[in-house]
Amino acid sequence: MTNMMTALVCDRISEDLSGVPFCSVERPEPGEGEALIRVRAAGLNFPDILMLSGEVPIQTCSVGCGVIANKRHFPPTIPASILSDNVVVCWCARMSG
Repeated sequence: MTNMMTALVCDRISEDLSGVPFCSVERPEPGEGEALIRVRAAGLNFPDILMLSGEVPIQTCSVGCGVIANKRHFPPTIPASILSDNVVVCWCARMSG
């Protein structure tokens, strides 16, 4: 697995989505008890658009689905068979202006 991945990155606030290009970024390393998810689909919701346009500083939540790609730091009680399991994820980030 390469150390790079493709991501949508907000590099500037804009009225359209021109400030959110696809970029090559370093793949994160999962920490203790974390898993790396290979995202196959992710939502872009109205609150995300408001945040990207600079309309409001908000706490945003997004959803996605994918497969477990790495469980390096999971406890030994979690079976290796979960690798490639399909998952749905919800993550939240506090945004401020």
